[in-house]
Amino acid sequence: MKILIIGNGFDLAHSLPTGYKHFLCYVEEYKRYYVNGNKAIEPPSDKAKALKTALNLNEIIEHEFYGLIEKNVWLDYFFKRQTLLGDTWIDCESEIKYIIGLFEDTYIQYGIIHIDPTPVPIFLFFDGFRKSVEHLDVIPNSDCIIQGNDIFNFIDYLFKQLREFTRIFEIYCDCFVNRLVGDYAVKHDLQNLSLQASVSDRIKNGRIERNRTYNLIKEEENLDIIKEEYETLVPLRMFDFDCVLSFNYTKTFELLYGHKITKYCYIHGKAQSVKNKTDMIFGIDDTLENREEENSQFAFANFKKYFQRIFYKTGSEYRDWIREMQNPDDNSVHEIHIFGHSLGRTDHEIFKEFFNINRNSFENGMVIVTIYYHDRKSNINVIEKVIEMIHKPALIERVHGENWTIGFKYQHDEESKIIKSDFFKVESGELKKV
Repeated sequence: MKILIIGNGFDLAHSLPTGYKHFLCYVEEYKRYYVNGNKAIEPPSDKAKALKTALNLNEIIEHEFYGLIEKNVWLDYFFKRQTLLGDTWIDCESEIKYIIGLFEDTYIQYGIIHIDPTPVPIFLFFDGFRKSVEHLDVIPNSDCIIQGNDIFNFIDYLFKQLREFTRIFEIYCDCFVNRLVGDYAVKHDLQNLSLQASVSDRIKNGRIERNRTYNLIKEEENLDIIKEEYETLVPLRMFDFDCVLSFNYTKTFELLYGHKITKYCYIHGKAQSVKNKTDMIFGIDDTLENREEENSQFAFANFKKYFQRIFYKTGSEYRDWIREMQNPDDNSVHEIHIFGHSLGRTDHEIFKEFFNINRNSFENGMVIVTIYYHDRKSNINVIEKVIEMIHKPALIERVHGENWTIGFKYQHDEESKIIKSDFFKVESGELKKV
């Protein structure tokens, strides 16, 4: 079995504006010109016009989007903090964890929520919070203390605002990012080409019999031409993955490389336009270090990814893949490729399941994990994160020797040719090949 695990870096490798700073920039420009009455003297920016065009395709969605971004405490906070944060969604989640962690600590220790406005993040967050709840009875007293039933009103409001922030990003992903990729795929007939190129590749590798291929397949020499044409239209070589585990909300892989024989798992949900079907997960890892507290303190559980995954019933198909790889009668070599994920702590519990598969010898098969990095800094980062997950002795043992099971590879490595750099660009609201 060959599994691909992708994070936001996968979309970024396609030059898609899915980083949280990209998202904030587009929304900020849109809000500046279209929510504030279009009173600016200069004309709308390209980003504002592109987002406006995408949203305007569905007036109901545009109206919802307009209402959500007008007053959201988390969005307002990230607008203020974006220049001070790192570049990944993990940095964004860390900010949420910091704020929620402070509230949760005082609640567990004293049965109240004490808001100390001294730290700059709390001051900025709470300043926006006060403005957003002027009409609600959840503002703490003059001592910045919330107690009694107001605690749960306060927590419920914070979580509702976080879900609305998630919905804002969902609309952005579905109506804007998926549209960029979908339009490109339709324009170049990628669904037809990728299917044929994929089956061609599998025929040559002996992975499936010729009589089991699709009716679209003709002579194999024609497939070589199709495959070559396909490779000029997409930046990655993604023909032979059996399963794709996506931490993204976008459908980039499906739209550019998808075919019928690939299995998918969207572990954090998939962006969609219908509001009452949303299942997107956006939250933090557990703020509680004490095992007893983890299993008994649930006032802030809604904010945590493990709880949201259970509540929203997001993808867990990957567990079936793991069980298949753990089959004692299987002596195959399985491959896990991790592309574009920072391996941050909020997702450690998922990755541990893959790293801890007991495949350390060839006697009962083996699982080889390859992690791709895009520069020296990210290489250092993912090594550190793997050490956090499986600890130093295990990593040292598994990266060395003839039968190594963990490797780190540059994503633009000429030998593997997994990605062509600077392949796409977004221009005038359209995804184009450079």
